[in-house]
Amino acid sequence: MERSDRARTQSGGLNAKREALWSLLFLLIAACTVWAVSSQSKDFSLAGFLEFLQGASMPWLVLAFVCMLLSVWSEGMALLQICKGFGHGRRASNGFVYASADVYFSAITPSATGGQPASAFFMMRDGIPGPVSTVALLLNLIMYTLSIVVIGILCFLFRPGVYRMFSPLARLMILVGSAVQCGLVLLLLLLLKKEKLLHRACDAVLRGLAKLHLLRRLDRKRERLRTAIDDYRRNVQLASGQGGMLWRTFALNLMQRMLLIAVTMCAFRAAGGAAEQMLDAWAVQGFSILGYSFVPIPGAMGVADLMLMDGFGQMMAQESAVNLELLSRSISFYSCILICGAVVLVKYLMQKVRKQA
Repeated sequence: MERSDRARTQSGGLNAKREALWSLLFLLIAACTVWAVSSQSKDFSLAGFLEFLQGASMPWLVLAFVCMLLSVWSEGMALLQICKGFGHGRRASNGFVYASADVYFSAITPSATGGQPASAFFMMRDGIPGPVSTVALLLNLIMYTLSIVVIGILCFLFRPGVYRMFSPLARLMILVGSAVQCGLVLLLLLLLKKEKLLHRACDAVLRGLAKLHLLRRLDRKRERLRTAIDDYRRNVQLASGQGGMLWRTFALNLMQRMLLIAVTMCAFRAAGGAAEQMLDAWAVQGFSILGYSFVPIPGAMGVADLMLMDGFGQMMAQESAVNLELLSRSISFYSCILICGAVVLVKYLMQKVRKQA
């Protein structure tokens, strides 16, 4: 199995041309998003935004950046907890790379479809078997989604007034997003517990590709699938007996989401927001995540920004809301994507150099 894992990492790799196209699309959408947000206020100007930044509290801005970095670290540590439970412990730096790959490719691909394959690529390059990587990423996705549901519950329980601040359309999106996240948790648990369903789905895809003459040697591929599903089943059974590992993974995922949301709260305070409204700012971001989490646009750009604008617009003047939204997203999203992309690129180039040496 390890030999086939190595073959997949060598033959599959990261498609440089495809990822470059996604990156260009990401930049285009980002530019359109910034324009759309800034146009929400007639009084907005670049000079005014720079003046706004100069007046922001530096300690709170630094804390916002620290929260952003710790959020990526938390996701990496969650993945390492699972891998360690399967007997494949790795360094914290490896976990940061796995999380960075997930964050970066999730942001630039529709519905975050590229995040987990990219993480799996680096995990297998580090010698973690494919079935272990698959189960680890699936478990982590369940805990990640569950943490969003928990945060939504906390927001509804302790800040219902913030929910009512949003426009009717935004409130509808928050409710739809909540239902989608709950449904996703149930679906992922079903795939985890009922591996036969996963086997049937994958087998159907293989047979469909064969009928379209896009896949050769169907019998051999189906045999490999059966072997992979057997390994998958064994790893799921191993994970189910490690309650402590599962709780730690959930706690780290919950911490990851809370830290990322805290970036908005710190940006709000840095911009001179009142201390007594910090939790309201946190809830605005928490509700916004529910509202845009199911949007298939890369990084949910545009929708995420307008959701934040909708919430902040009820707490302050429109120009201030625009400035705060741009500041918050610049740290929690755009800066995060740049840093994670740089980490992934450096790691990929280092591995390529070692391979050629």
